[in-house]
Amino acid sequence: MRYLKWVVLAVSVVLLMAQNPVAGGVIYVTRFTPPPGWRAVYHEVAVCANLTDRGYDKIAWYWVNTAGEKFWRSENGDTVYAVSEPKATPPRILMPTGDTTNIRHEMLHVILNENGWHPSIPEAYVTQRELHPGPWYEYRQKDHMFFPVCGGLS
Repeated sequence: MRYLKWVVLAVSVVLLMAQNPVAGGVIYVTRFTPPPGWRAVYHEVAVCANLTDRGYDKIAWYWVNTAGEKFWRSENGDTVYAVSEPKATPPRILMPTGDTTNIRHEMLHVILNENGWHPSIPEAYVTQRELHPGPWYEYRQKDHMFFPVCGGLS
């Protein structure tokens, strides 16, 4: 079973590398152990959102080497500053190497999933607005981004 998890992760990484060019190159990801203080941040985000802070210990954390950029491109060409995959087993959070700007935003996605919130339509048809539901996120037109209502981005 453990071997199977590593095979699935390796295939995911290969697919990510193949589908996400950065400056004409390839994206590389590195799994890391978050600093102890991040647990308190996760708890603060959950409390502020009036949700339970379960699920922290399950998260797999990754740095994405973006060749010095603060973003990468998704397979459909969208700009990505960070991403969470809350339904993955284990849930994953990926951020550009050393950039924790969006950590609360991505933590909130995992917290929502762990508390049973999921988009009401198949994910292939979900809009950014539906992935960032109120009252937990607010859209700021000037930034063209969704911010967690609790604590901004970082």
